[in-house]
Amino acid sequence: NYVRGNGSARVANSLVTITGGEFASDTANKAQYVIGGNKSMAYTGDTAKTLVEKDSGVLVNGNVNIADGAVVGGSMAKAENDGKATATVAGNSGVQVDKGSLTGVVGGGIAETYYGGGGSAVSEVKGTSSVTINGGTIKGIAYGAVAGNAGTSSAAVVGGGMANGEGASASVTSTNVSITGGIIDGKVVAGGLAINGGTTTVEG
Repeated sequence: NYVRGNGSARVANSLVTITGGEFASDTANKAQYVIGGNKSMAYTGDTAKTLVEKDSGVLVNGNVNIADGAVVGGSMAKAENDGKATATVAGNSGVQVDKGSLTGVVGGGIAETYYGGGGSAVSEVKGTSSVTINGGTIKGIAYGAVAGNAGTSSAAVVGGGMANGEGASASVTSTNVSITGGIIDGKVVAGGLAINGGTTTVEG
C-alpha cells in the first residue's frame, strides 16, 4: 500500500520478488527505494499511517541492477514540513539477495523528513529485521528526498532501520545479518543507520 496525504492502509503480509530488470538512478537528489512493506507519505498538515499486520520483505535473485536508493525489508515513513507519517510492520522484515547488483540493503524500515517544520516520520518493525546475502554486489546506500538531505552512505548493508532528518526515527526489536557470499562494497552494520539528525533504535 501507498498512502499519500491524509489516510491509512493495512495489509496482512507483503513480499516483493525481483528476478530481473534495471532500476535506473535518479539524478534529482531523490532516492528511489524498493520497499518490502508499505509507504506512508505525509505532506504539510497531513497524517499518514500504514500497517503490515504480519511480515514484509524483499527477495532479489537474478540479473538485476538497482542503481539508486536501497532495497528495504520493512516499510517507509516520509514527511515534509509539519506532516506526520507512521509506517509499522507488526511482525518481522527482511531482505535476501542471492544474485544482482544493488546500491544498498536495509533490513528494517526507513524514515525520512525534509523541509523542516517540526514534522515526524516513524518507521517501526516490532519483530526481527534480517539481511541475508548469499551473492551479488552491494554498494553504499543512496538516500534523501531533496538536495539538502541527499547523499551516499559508506554503509552498504544495514541490519536495522534507517532514519534521515530531524524528527525521523526507525526502530526494530532485534536484528540478524548473515553473509555467505557476494561482494560488499561498503560497511556492514548490524544495527541502524542515522543520518542528518535522525534516530535509530534496536530494542533487543
